Amino acid sequence: DLHPPIDRFRQVLQNQTSMKSLKADTAESPLMSDLIRPVQADVPPVHGAPPADDVLSGDPQFTSWQLEDVDGPRCGLWQCTPGSWTMTYDVWEYVRILEGHAVITPEGGAPVDLRAGDSYILRPGLVCTWDVRETVLKDFVIRA
Repeated sequence: DLHPPIDRFRQVLQNQTSMKSLKADTAESPLMSDLIRPVQADVPPVHGAPPADDVLSGDPQFTSWQLEDVDGPRCGLWQCTPGSWTMTYDVWEYVRILEGHAVITPEGGAPVDLRAGDSYILRPGLVCTWDVRETVLKDFVIRA
């Protein structure tokens, strides 16, 4: 299986009653051309890591799948292995944790514990520490 996070995400979507209605045939529904099921197995993964100078512990490794990037906003899936690093956000991001456990600590603020089912918004200018304790899979929408 080349894309296990995408396959797991697809299973989550298929189990949601509201998503079952999206199986309409395009010819029967003129709106379907603007309504896209985002999870496709042919989306190539992109691998990366935080800059070495920002890593505080562990060896966090990222894998992301960019599912849409049209007219500014982009969305996809992001997976990260355990480790911690500092980060400064220069974009607005909506996130929903699908799997795993992480703690985000805003500079000068209290730690925020994130687990499967949690959603949050990160705003430009946020300076924080990410601490991934169990491999995290999240879906995201970013507005630059």
